[in-house]
Amino acid sequence: MPVTAAEYPRARPLPERDPLVAMAGEEEPPAGEEGEGDGPAGHPLLRWAIGVLANVTVLTGLLVYFGWQRSEIQALELGIDDSVLGMSPTDYVLRSVRQALTLLLLIAIGGLAWLQLDHFLAPRVRDLGTTGREDSTAGQEGEVAGQEGGPAKNAGDADCPSGGHPADSRHRERAGHQRGAVAGLRRRRVLGEAAGQAGGAGAHAGGEEGAARTTGRQVGGEEGVAVGAGGQVRSVDRLVRYSLRFMSWAWLVLPVTFWALGFVGPLLETAFLIFPFSIGVGALLTLYGTHLRSTIPGQSPHTNMPLRYAFTALIVCVSLFYGAGNYATVLGVSLAENLQVNNLAMVRVYSTQRLNLAAGKETTLPGSTGKDDYRYRYTGLRLLLHTSKGYFLVAQDWRPQQGVVIILQESPTIRLEMGG
Repeated sequence: MPVTAAEYPRARPLPERDPLVAMAGEEEPPAGEEGEGDGPAGHPLLRWAIGVLANVTVLTGLLVYFGWQRSEIQALELGIDDSVLGMSPTDYVLRSVRQALTLLLLIAIGGLAWLQLDHFLAPRVRDLGTTGREDSTAGQEGEVAGQEGGPAKNAGDADCPSGGHPADSRHRERAGHQRGAVAGLRRRRVLGEAAGQAGGAGAHAGGEEGAARTTGRQVGGEEGVAVGAGGQVRSVDRLVRYSLRFMSWAWLVLPVTFWALGFVGPLLETAFLIFPFSIGVGALLTLYGTHLRSTIPGQSPHTNMPLRYAFTALIVCVSLFYGAGNYATVLGVSLAENLQVNNLAMVRVYSTQRLNLAAGKETTLPGSTGKDDYRYRYTGLRLLLHTSKGYFLVAQDWRPQQGVVIILQESPTIRLEMGG
């Protein structure tokens, strides 16, 4: 039997995929399902940030750059050029591991703080749109009720006219006399019964009055709790609105704040370290605030969000390298200033040939006749650094920018003894 085109089911349109989840390389959860916590509001954004920061290329480049910057600044402070050290990328990475672990630890703590912030803000941001709609609906219902009250009042006035015919008034007067007589007979019969029930009714009324007072206190307490809860909700809503407003300008407020702190003498070094990171943090907060606003019911989604993610990722990476360079600069200067020559390892150099070193004490060893014998010994030297280029030695009385640095390359004609 042939099947017509109308019998084929219509294809359902594919749901739009969250750009944050797409950039993070993960599958979006099915509709109606939420991630851990109060919802998925901040988690795709956090996974995207972790994907950017945990990239192997970014981490390797960050380690090499940090090691090179620190070594160059330290060498310049010591009076030598970094190019003569001959360090390889492996040397730079190995000299950066400890500081990189500190930086990663701070990033992890910041991520946990971000999760707590999202746990607090995300559900309350979504409630902002719901609360606004409920208040608007209540106002509309009150307006409709007020409009319906006017016709009802007019109808009541129409049912109770103030005037009438004179014959009708005389008829109502006679009917009133008859009802008064009947009421008198009934009143005398009821008075006796009412006198007997007065005592019990009084006691019952007293109990009801006490219960009414208790109920009044309970209602008053509930009203006080309701008023307090309403004030707390209003304060929380105000805090959420201020937070969203701050996030909109965090990309500018944070960098300007730490740039201004750089003009305060005691805070100069702290501002120098934090200023680059404040640029990246401000950009992330602004992106997060934009993402939170998109979760408010009734808000139209932003069409240029993928570009925001790309530019924010670029800003974050640049701020990381910028901050790592400043941190390496401070660390290199500190290492050079705190260098104590007496804490360096003592070195004794033995050579088959006279080296004519500009530092140290030369001694000719007796009994050395062969050309392969170590006939010369140099003492009074300290090991400053060792790289693939060789050994960097200084004299015991050496001071940065005031002494010479001796470079000895590894050779079969030279032997070094360290310590003691």
